[in-house]
Amino acid sequence: MRRIGLERMVRGRLPVVAVLLLASASFCQTTGADKPPQVDNAAPAGEAAKPAGPTATFSIEAVAVNSVPLPGGPLAELKVAPGTIIKAEMFVRDWSPNGEVLRSYQVELDYSGYISGEQGSVKPIGYDTPPAPGLDSPHAYVDKSDPRFVHRNSDAITIADVHQVPGYRWINVLINQEDAPVCPQNGERYYVGTVELAASKDAKGVFTLKFVEGEERSGLRDPMNIAILPVNYEPLVIHVQEEYGKMVVRGSIPSDGDIDARLINGKTATTRVDLMFLADASGVKPADLQIEDGTSHAPKITKLTAEGPVVHLDIEPGLAPGRWTSITYGPTNSTVRIGCLPGDVTNDGITDSQDVAALLSVLSGDRRLPLYRTDMNRDGVIRPADVVSLIEYISPGFTKKEAAQKLPQKPD
Repeated sequence: MRRIGLERMVRGRLPVVAVLLLASASFCQTTGADKPPQVDNAAPAGEAAKPAGPTATFSIEAVAVNSVPLPGGPLAELKVAPGTIIKAEMFVRDWSPNGEVLRSYQVELDYSGYISGEQGSVKPIGYDTPPAPGLDSPHAYVDKSDPRFVHRNSDAITIADVHQVPGYRWINVLINQEDAPVCPQNGERYYVGTVELAASKDAKGVFTLKFVEGEERSGLRDPMNIAILPVNYEPLVIHVQEEYGKMVVRGSIPSDGDIDARLINGKTATTRVDLMFLADASGVKPADLQIEDGTSHAPKITKLTAEGPVVHLDIEPGLAPGRWTSITYGPTNSTVRIGCLPGDVTNDGITDSQDVAALLSVLSGDRRLPLYRTDMNRDGVIRPADVVSLIEYISPGFTKKEAAQKLPQKPD
């Protein structure tokens, strides 16, 4: 296969269609001697397998609803009402289990996902009235200025193709192969593209937006045009129902049903809870919310501020260790329940040595958990010091325990 250098292609200012064809050529099937070998974690016969970290993964996740950023996002699953606008971003992570470097990627969305609900659709904005050939869509793009962009500060050919495939695709190829980055294998997501979606007014049901799998359709390549394998694909699941347009609580930080595992040092307890509604929450008042934890001295709201669909609550005292705290929005009787058990990283209701192992796996990049389950010393960052704090906390001789080592089952 005869190849044209990317540098020559750029200098010659080839037409957009030609650039698209050349940039995507690295993902086309080759045959015979031209077909590059594939990289996987298999070891030659008679040799031990190479150590491998987390697997390369593409994900598509929601980051904003009706132009309002999602607190705690990006989210892989969300609930919206018909007519909602959803901004979704695509990410890649952990592509270097054996030190692989990434020169190019391509991701393609499966058109069938746009119509996978009971009725209606969740499609890219303007899908049915695409721009003229050669023109870009303002609703499907790669933001190269994003600080999380996988090839930030490097010269690259970047294309969001809304014409050649029914589901749209995003392509990026570094011009200088020496710039190809290695991934730290810590679960951090790197941005690769954006799509803005609209749920139709008649949309209903569960829509699963997924990638077209396979190295030629959604894949990664190194500077030698060798496929980086294996690759996992994580979809975006969007539940669309008319009732989701009502003022109901759809989530919280800490999350509904989760356990806040941060240690309580002195009087430093969790005194901030964020509630996420399915509509603008500017009219929510403290009197609309009821907080209960099974005692006569449940936390009280000392301050309430609303920002779009998000309500920030300052409460005193904080979440009670060894208890579940429920927060109910009275007008629609919607409730979130948050547990508190210092040191319970695994969220199994028990603080023990398994929590130390879980925290170590987060530090090594094998797992991803929110800060409220991992930031033991509450300094806002996951560090080795958090492991030390947890080990001290569960040690038999440590006497500063603030709560029992078990949490009762979550109430219904």
